[in-house]
Amino acid sequence: MSSKENEIVIQHQKDLLEVFGSVLDERIGMKHSRYVIDDYFSADESIKPCCEAVPVSADGIYALWMTAEGADPNKRLLYLHGGGYILGSVRG
Repeated sequence: MSSKENEIVIQHQKDLLEVFGSVLDERIGMKHSRYVIDDYFSADESIKPCCEAVPVSADGIYALWMTAEGADPNKRLLYLHGGGYILGSVRG
């Protein structure tokens, strides 16, 4: 018999297959596919933000300048999350 945690993981995998199965259908189009993926991976709006997000243009490319509460404004960290290269957006 599976544990409760295992059942949660299995259900999550089924949900992912349902979501991604639809976005792999070329007939629905890229715009709708991006919407579905963004919606699925978006952060829960009830979670208190850990930082301020300011929209900026990086040589014409939309980006967000993130500043954590209490952070030294004279120091910077560039973090490139590899998963973002293939899937997802700043909304997640």
